[in-house]
Amino acid sequence: MTFRKQLKWGGLLIIVVALLVSITNAIIYAGKHNVIIQAVHAVGYTGLIMTCTIIHITQARRAGLFGLIAYLLSVLCLVYVNVETFLTLGVLAGIQGMAETLNAIRVSMIPAVYVMFASLILLGISVSQAGVLPRWGGILIAMGMALQLTAQYAINLAGPMFFIFTIGGSILVGAGLMWIGWALWSGQALSEEEPRLSNLDRAWGAPFILFASILMAMNAYLNSFADLTLLDGLTNLLNAIALILTITLLYTAQAERAGGLGLAGFFFTHLGSTLMVITAYLIFGQLAGQIADNRALMASWVDIPVGRYGSYMVMLGTFLFGVSVIRAGVFPGWTGWLVLIGLGLLLPSQFQSQDYLFSIFWAIGATLEGVGLGWMGWMLLRKRETWHVVPAT
Repeated sequence: MTFRKQLKWGGLLIIVVALLVSITNAIIYAGKHNVIIQAVHAVGYTGLIMTCTIIHITQARRAGLFGLIAYLLSVLCLVYVNVETFLTLGVLAGIQGMAETLNAIRVSMIPAVYVMFASLILLGISVSQAGVLPRWGGILIAMGMALQLTAQYAINLAGPMFFIFTIGGSILVGAGLMWIGWALWSGQALSEEEPRLSNLDRAWGAPFILFASILMAMNAYLNSFADLTLLDGLTNLLNAIALILTITLLYTAQAERAGGLGLAGFFFTHLGSTLMVITAYLIFGQLAGQIADNRALMASWVDIPVGRYGSYMVMLGTFLFGVSVIRAGVFPGWTGWLVLIGLGLLLPSQFQSQDYLFSIFWAIGATLEGVGLGWMGWMLLRKRETWHVVPAT
């Protein structure tokens, strides 16, 4: 499966996400809110994070620094605000402790919500300027987000105009995303240049992957052999977020030769990491004293098991990614084997956390994975061009 064909399937995902997010958003703004609507909205919202990633991958070589900043801000804010989406679902489902946790974090969410609207406006503008995806698709996204952002400031003053701005804005964003998704699905969006990792993404991404590989091992050690502290919670949260960006960079670097297997590894790892951020933030918030108890955290593993399923997805995605590295030949095969061996060693600790021996295996396994990923980052750092990290044979 060529990179172009992989991005074509990404277009189909964007169309589905656009429908889920815009329709449920409009219904919620209209005051019709229940657990089913929120559940559908949560699925679409989580998919919106991957949608931003697909848009960035598609246009990265043309969007430049402006597009990169818009993408990074959008993803970071979306994964953070997604915690509120999960907690709202828990409140509507009547799960004990969710309302108290949501109230505890709501104040800290306000800046992230405003920055999220602003960054998605910037992402829409970058689409309109890059010339890879439909220009008017980007304009509709920017206009729709601008209308919704304006309404947030005037929620108590706008009266009926509030609904015009919010519902109308949701429809415009959905239309813009569907336009972009259709352009990808129909094969009309890409330029004549072959899609690949941009030199700008390589420039910042290679050092970031090295950092993420160290963070992965550090997280395993800190959370295995001592009482949990605020530093442990912060490391765990940063590790989950870093994995979203790391897998995006490495997937793009080898996508043309990794084919469908590499796409599957990227999809499950990206989606799983996004869900794991929810649990990681709840742990961090509790250690920071922002959240009073662990009822919401337990719910994220039992009642609405986003954390547990996210962990399973990451493990599956990591396995598929490791195999794709071995088969693609873009990075050295032994780096893929290190990822697989590391995954095999840490796997028991993900199902049994009390045994000291399992904790040791987690630390060793995470270290091996970190070495494998770090070497891939080092290879990207050494190469000036990213068409092929190693010559094709």
